Amino acid sequence: IMALDTKLGSLRDVLACVVDYKIDCQLSPEVLIKEILECERMKNLGTCTVTATVTTTVQEAASSMACVTSAPTTQTQEQQQQQQQASLCRSHTTCCCSTKVQNDVTWKVVSLGRFLYVILMIASMLSQAIANENADMQEAKGTIKTIKSEDGDVIDCVNIYKQPAFDHPLLENHTIQMKPCSYPSEMEPGDDLLELDQVWLKNGECPEGTIPIRRTPKTEDQKIAPPFNDSWSPLYDNTNHEYAMVTTNQGEYYGSQATINVWNPQTKQSEFSISQLWVVAGPSDNLNSVAFVDKHLPGELCFSDHNARFFTFWTVSYRYTTEFLKVPNNGYRRGCYNLDCPGFVQTNRRFYLGAPIKPVSTYNGKQYEISVFLYMGRSSGNWWLRLQNLDIGYFPSSLFTSLAGSASLLGWGGEIMNMGMRGHHTTTQMGGGHFASEGYGKASFFRNLQILDDCCKFKMPEALRPLVTKANCYDLHMGNRGTDYGQYFYYGGPGYSANCQ
Repeated sequence: IMALDTKLGSLRDVLACVVDYKIDCQLSPEVLIKEILECERMKNLGTCTVTATVTTTVQEAASSMACVTSAPTTQTQEQQQQQQQASLCRSHTTCCCSTKVQNDVTWKVVSLGRFLYVILMIASMLSQAIANENADMQEAKGTIKTIKSEDGDVIDCVNIYKQPAFDHPLLENHTIQMKPCSYPSEMEPGDDLLELDQVWLKNGECPEGTIPIRRTPKTEDQKIAPPFNDSWSPLYDNTNHEYAMVTTNQGEYYGSQATINVWNPQTKQSEFSISQLWVVAGPSDNLNSVAFVDKHLPGELCFSDHNARFFTFWTVSYRYTTEFLKVPNNGYRRGCYNLDCPGFVQTNRRFYLGAPIKPVSTYNGKQYEISVFLYMGRSSGNWWLRLQNLDIGYFPSSLFTSLAGSASLLGWGGEIMNMGMRGHHTTTQMGGGHFASEGYGKASFFRNLQILDDCCKFKMPEALRPLVTKANCYDLHMGNRGTDYGQYFYYGGPGYSANCQ
C-alpha cells in the first residue's frame, strides 16, 4: 500500500493492484475488469498479463469490481445466462454477486471485491496514521517560508527574532549577537558558504532575517532519550552506554575543536551511534554540558531515513538556580537537541541543525571529514558553534551556571547505546564499524584535536586519557603527536562478535 501511495499520491485514492494479474493500475474499473475476465476466460490458452491503472476511489472500485462482467463477441447459451446474472447484480444497490455461480470467472470477481474491502480498511488506518503524524509536524512559529527537501525534510524559514530560544525565561531580554565580537588567534572570520552537500538548498534558501528550522514530530522527542542526564560525564557509569573516547580535565578550557572522519554506521532499533565532541563543566549536581557532531539513529527512532546527521545537545542542572525553582519542569532543566526547546540561538540562514551530513566515507574508499569548533567569546561568555567555515550560532552564557566561566572537561570520541536485545551485545556499529587497528580508510578517526587556552590560542591538549568501556566490541588507538594530523586517534568497532558477547 505504501508503494501504491507513492505512485498515486494518496492512500485514500488507492485501489489495490491484484498481484495474480500483475495489474499496474491505469484504466477505468470497467475496462480493467473486462481485461481481467478476458484473461481468466483465456487462461487455458496460455499465460496472460494485464497492465492497467485504476483511477477511482476504493469504494467506487469495490462496487465496480463486484458487478461487472465481460461479454465475448460469440456467446454460448451458458455465457448468456452468466451475463444476465451479472446484469441482475448491477440492478441492486448492494451487489448480489455472492450468489453461487458455477463459473470460475464470477467467483474470482467476488474474491477481488473482498480483497478490496480489506485494502480499504488498511488504507483507512494508514491514512489516519499519516494524518496524525502530519498534524504533529506543525509549522514553526514565525515562519516566513517553507522549503521541502528532496530527502524528505521540511524546513521552515523562521523570523530570527521569533526562534525558539526567546521562549526561554532566561532569554526574555536577550539581544542577538549576529557575529562573534572576536575570534581566537589564527581563526579567520566565518564565510557564508558551507563546504558540505546540502540537498535542501536545491529547492530554495531562507531569506535574510530568517533561520532554517527542521520540522520535528512531537513523537520524536518522546522516542529519544538524550544520551546524557543530570549526572552525565564519561567518567560516570551510564547503563547501556558504551564509549571509545579520549578526555582531558587538567585545567580551564575556553574552547575545543576537532576534525572528524564522517561515516554512516549501522544501528539497531532503539539504539544510536554517535561521534561527538563534549564540553563539560561543574560537579554532578550542577553539571553543564554541550555536545555535538554527528549521529546515526534508525528512522523509526528519530529521523525518516538512515543518514548521519549533525546535531547539538545541551544540558544544565538548575538544581541550585533560584530563578528556575519557580519554573515548572517543562524541558528546560535538561536541555535538548538542536532547536527542539528554547536555548541555542541560531544566526546563520544557510544551515539547519539536524541536517544530513553528506558525503560519507566508504571502507577502503574515499574519506570525508568535517571540522567543528566550539569556543567561548571572552567578552560575552557565549559559546559559539562553527561548522567548517560557517558560524552557526551560540549558546548564551545566561543558560549556564558552571559553563558561564569555562569548561573543566573536554571529550572527543564515539558513543553507542547497547540495549542487549536478543540476549547478547548489539551489532550497532561505532565509527566506521571497524576496529582502530585497521587504520586509515577502514577505521574512523578524529584528528587535529585542540583546546582553547586562557590566552585565546588553540593548542594540542595535554594529558589525554583514553576511555574504552568494552574493548572487545569497540576500541581506540592513539596516534603520534606532531604529524600532519596533529593529535589524533582511530576508534570504533562492529559490536557483537565471537569476542563481544
